This record gives sequence, structure tokens and C-alpha cells, in this order.
Amino acid sequence: MSSKKKIFFDFASAIFLIAISLLIIRNNSYPWFIKRSSDILFLLSFLSFSVYILLERKTKEWFSENKRVIFALFLVVIGLAVASVTNYYITGSGIDKEGVLEFGRFIEVGMIILVTVALARADANFVKKVALAQLTTISYLAVLSFPGILNERMYRFQLFENWPSNVSYYVLVTLSLFVVSMFRSFVLDRKKLFLFYIGCLLFMSILLWTQSRAGWLTIAIVPVVVLLLWVFRPATPRVSSNGAHGGAKKIGLILCGLLLLLSLVPLAYLFLPSYVKTDVLLRIYPQYRPYVYERTSPLENGSTYLLKNVLLTNPPLHLSEPSRIFLWK
Repeated sequence: MSSKKKIFFDFASAIFLIAISLLIIRNNSYPWFIKRSSDILFLLSFLSFSVYILLERKTKEWFSENKRVIFALFLVVIGLAVASVTNYYITGSGIDKEGVLEFGRFIEVGMIILVTVALARADANFVKKVALAQLTTISYLAVLSFPGILNERMYRFQLFENWPSNVSYYVLVTLSLFVVSMFRSFVLDRKKLFLFYIGCLLFMSILLWTQSRAGWLTIAIVPVVVLLLWVFRPATPRVSSNGAHGGAKKIGLILCGLLLLLSLVPLAYLFLPSYVKTDVLLRIYPQYRPYVYERTSPLENGSTYLLKNVLLTNPPLHLSEPSRIFLWK
């Protein structure tokens, strides 16, 4: 690979990683070039990589290596076209601006997949670089540590974003990486265990703050699966030397891992600002909403009221709300 041609490849890789780091910035109140910065950079990365492929004269080779991915994307585009044409003949409504935007998003996903596959094949450390790039979510911790940094209190955490659920998607990725690192350090380097555990606590607090029940359900399942995969992974010389693959050791790892995971939620709740705690609990027990907002003053006392009643009466969980059913209708 000549140095001039390699410039396009390196540029595509660098721009791609920057785009990932800016994914958390999507709020519609921002100027267009800021809220769409990651989309613009992904496009530039794809164009730069395409130029590299053309200059290297590897077009046939590239299509051959990615023919399955390209065929899958082709099927997606054909499906969208069929659905659009069918909808036009049935309802008489054509593709509007939003439809064009949605189509563009599908194309963007296709470009991202193709560039990701190519860069991962060329760089063995590309996945690690992606993991580091998405750690811009650490900026959330400033709001958690200093709630007064914002001019107004957030009912649900949606910093840089339009929707709290989107924030939960980003946090889930970061939190999963911290959980993996926590399990790994528990076996290989316990000096780092506390550091990764604190990271898990902080990001778990943000996840609770988003009040995304889909996010809560996901994080209730993923860490347990990760723990089991870690405990029952194929033996390696380094791990085997620590005796981590004996039957008793495996049971011990599972119990310790589950204990660490179970401790995250109550301790993460304590990290939340006082005015958020009430809303998080009401997300789980919405049947108490009238009591909290009508019978407690100030609102900060609502969390204490809720905890006392939940612990004493042990009511069933209510993860659905009448308001959501109204919206569906």
C-alpha cells in the first residue's frame, strides 16, 4: 500500500472513530451540522474508503469479500421499495420527506456495516478502538457528580439527546464493557476491580435515571449472560495457572459475580440526586403516584415515603402505566 493511498484509508478509520464518539450528540435543538455530525462523518469515512478501494484497484476483491453483506443490504433496499410501492397503491400516499430520511438511514447503516467489516479486517485492534471511542459517555458522569451543572432539573436523563431511551442505549454499551472488565479483573488483576466496580455503579445510576424500562430489562439479563460466558470460557494458560477452571472455583466465581451484580442497583440508586430518586421509584410503582404528588411535601420526601410503603406492604410491580395505553390507542 503506497503512502498516498494509505492516507485515504487512515483518514476513513480516524473519521469513523470520531463519528462513533459523537453519536451521543443528537438533540434537535442543536445546529444541524452539530446534531448530524456523526452522520456527516460516517459519510466522509465511507467516501474516503471508497477512494482508497478505487486507487488500490481492489474493487473486485472487495465485492468478493463482502458479497454476503452487500446481498443482504440489497434485499433490505428491495423490501423497502416493495413496501413503498404497495403502500402507494393501497393508500395512495407516496414517500414524503420523512420517508426519504428513513431510507437514507437504512443506506447509512449499510455504509457503516461495510466500512466496519473492512476496517476490522485490516486492523486487529479496531474493535478496541471503537470501544474507546464510545467512552464519550463518560461526559454523563459530570451531571451525575454535579447535578447543579444544568440550569434545570432533568426528570429523565436525556443529556445531548432527544429521548432518554436513546441515552440508555449508549449507556448499555459502556456499562457492558465495564461489567466485562470487572469480571476479568476479579480473576486476573483484583487491584483494578474497585475501579471497574465504581464505573459500573456510576453508569448504572445514569441508566436508572433514564427510566428506560427496556434498558433496565436488558441490563438485568446481559451481565448474567456475560458472567456465565466468562466463567465457562475455554481455558487459557494464564487463567488455568490461577486455578479458575475447577468446579468449585466456577461456582465461587458465579456466586461472587452475582453478588457484585446484585449490589449494583441499590448502591447505584444512592448515587442519584435526591429529586431523581422519587421518579425512579415511581417508574416501578406508578400506583403510588397520586400519594406522592398529593400527600408529600416537598417532593424530595417522596422517595422516603415510597421506600417505607414498598418495604412494609410489598406491593406487586407495575411496569405499565395507563398513560402509555392511552398513547397507543
